[in-house]
Amino acid sequence: MSEDNTSIKPESYKKQDSVTSNVMDETQETKQTRRIITEDVTWSLEMLPRLSKLCLDTIIEKFVEFDLNVIDSLAENDKLELLNTVSLKLPLEISSVVFAEEELFWKRKCCDKFTVVDVSQYSNCYRRMYFEKTLKDIIENYIPNADFEYQKRKSELENSVNRKHVRFDKFSEYRDDRAYNIQHFHEDDFKKLHSGNIVQNQTWGTLHQHLWSFIGVCGQFIHKLNIEQLLCPIESAVKNNDNLSKDKKESGKNTESKDNIESESDSDSNEETMKDHLDFGLILPKLSNLTHLSIEYRVKHCGMNFTWSFFKFTQRDCMQLARALQNHKQLQHLSLTNSGVTDDQIRVLIAHLMEHPSLQELNVSHNNISDRGARALGKILTSKSKLTSLSAADNEIGVAGLQAIAFALTKNDTLISLDLHLNSIGDVGGQAIGYALVKNQTLQKIDLSGNNLSKSTAEILSQVIMKNKSIISINISANKLGPDGGKCLREGMEKNSNIINMDIRLTDCGQEVDFSMEQVINRNRALPENVQYNTYTFDMN
Repeated sequence: MSEDNTSIKPESYKKQDSVTSNVMDETQETKQTRRIITEDVTWSLEMLPRLSKLCLDTIIEKFVEFDLNVIDSLAENDKLELLNTVSLKLPLEISSVVFAEEELFWKRKCCDKFTVVDVSQYSNCYRRMYFEKTLKDIIENYIPNADFEYQKRKSELENSVNRKHVRFDKFSEYRDDRAYNIQHFHEDDFKKLHSGNIVQNQTWGTLHQHLWSFIGVCGQFIHKLNIEQLLCPIESAVKNNDNLSKDKKESGKNTESKDNIESESDSDSNEETMKDHLDFGLILPKLSNLTHLSIEYRVKHCGMNFTWSFFKFTQRDCMQLARALQNHKQLQHLSLTNSGVTDDQIRVLIAHLMEHPSLQELNVSHNNISDRGARALGKILTSKSKLTSLSAADNEIGVAGLQAIAFALTKNDTLISLDLHLNSIGDVGGQAIGYALVKNQTLQKIDLSGNNLSKSTAEILSQVIMKNKSIISINISANKLGPDGGKCLREGMEKNSNIINMDIRLTDCGQEVDFSMEQVINRNRALPENVQYNTYTFDMN
């Protein structure tokens, strides 16, 4: 009996398996055709998309054709989907108004346009980052007086270039039919148009109309502007503009000596005209919220085309900038570095900034300012100006200029930070600044590194350290103080309780002085009255 059962069992199992497989196949077929499965409440076969989805897709696809207030009537989920999928090439005239407060949209714009996106430098505002960096790129690639050359070669290009190769507007694909009007060209054609341009790796530029139209849209969103280069005018355009005047002058020449004199004056005037850069007097009035401005009159990556004229801050540039700064009452921080600013030019700038109502920080480092220019800096410290920070590092300021600044410090009660490193003030200038700091009770940070100071200056600074109660940071590194100078500073520091940063690197003071200085600094930092300063950054370079 047991043998029969064992022989029958496998056959019954086979029948059951076949029945089970057939049932599973029927279930799968049913699952593909059924709209609703009760066993899985989350499953549903949608034959058609929802009407709301179709409407939202239409709004996203043809956003410019709808009422601009349509975004306010959308549900929160629909609004989020629109911001994640709407075209990034909408005209700025529309997106700057409709999406003014939508950070998600501007984050997408920034990630699409820029390689590095560090929004922390822009108060964590993507909209501000997009407009400020875009305007920076436009200004840095702007070529003054290029309109003349453009009009001259426009007809030639229109005949030789296929319209399909005209580059689209950088900000809107809807403007492709007006590519010639806004003066944007394909890369190869732009190189033809600006064959005299000094920057070989410049693929395309922005000319007059595009600059002004963009500023008109984004002006209210610009708070800080950091310009790292300014291009010169096109040489051929300037020469063609001057041809008529040169012909008239040549026709009036009577003698050979007169020919030489006038030809030299003509070349000088033409050279000066060619060096003039963008006039900020046309831009700043439209940037009503601009508070920080940093400018460098130079050209980056000029390669083998290098010439000193690329780094020339002309007299006309100086006058235009001075007038623009004087009229821009909201400016708080001004930096004019790496521009070859001379004494005469800094005196012109200071004359226009003497009574500026809101300027707080002035940085004119890495220029050619000597004693005459330093006297102008001293004058602004004794004027009605509210400067709290002054930096004139890496210039040519000597003893006379430093004495003028030192005298101004005895009269000033607003300056907090003074940076004069990498000048040539020597011990005479160092002693002058030391005597001034004994009287001044508002300055907190001073940098005198790399100024040929020695033991005699250290002795004066020791008296300053003992008597001055406002200084919290002193940098006198890269000076030849020696062991004796270091001992003088140590004696002063032992009687001081407010200095929490003293930089004496590369001064040959010795390890013993370095160790004792560190002990005193740590002691001062631990005092309750100095805790508020422990988070300060003392890099004034």
